[in-house]
Amino acid sequence: MTTIKTPLAPAGLENIRDHCRLNQVKKLTEYHPPQPGGNPAFVVEYQNKGHYPSLKAYFGLENLLTELHGREVELMNPHDLEANPHLKQLLGDPKSVVIAYCP
Repeated sequence: MTTIKTPLAPAGLENIRDHCRLNQVKKLTEYHPPQPGGNPAFVVEYQNKGHYPSLKAYFGLENLLTELHGREVELMNPHDLEANPHLKQLLGDPKSVVIAYCP
């Protein structure tokens, strides 16, 4: 796994890495909140396209990110952005790649 800039503390980042390894996350990207003071948004991509973990794993990641940021986060998959061009435009460019898996 490769980590690229993120404002999270190292201990929190390690928790995210562990969760991502366990649940076959390929890439986790953070976007700026759509509105000032809004909730951060994350897009999660899995190693096997079309593979989605259990709801427990998906919401476990969302809860972990919420806990580490101290406020709710929006967790989405790439399909959400493809299916909703308005959402993609609203989020703009990624803020940072939190986790990138390099096979």
